[in-house]
Amino acid sequence: MSNSCSDKHTSVQHESHQTKILVTVASAIIAALLLWIGGTVSNNQVSLATLQADMLNLRVDIQEAADRSDDFRKEYNSDKRDLEKRLRALESQ
Repeated sequence: MSNSCSDKHTSVQHESHQTKILVTVASAIIAALLLWIGGTVSNNQVSLATLQADMLNLRVDIQEAADRSDDFRKEYNSDKRDLEKRLRALESQ
């Protein structure tokens, strides 16, 4: 009977040891996954911030180009009106 009790105690210790190993392995896997997810999220945030900065720079560039285009158009129209006035003056002579 003593032998049977000892076998049960050894069996329980063995199962407890296996459970501890499984919990340790599962914890390590979960920790690794969380670290990977955290790194991925961090990389994505950096990429998003970079894209937002690029978009802001593009907006500034587009606005500057639009302003230059408006200035050029105004100057062109002014020059065109001046040339038309000069042409009419020459034609009326």
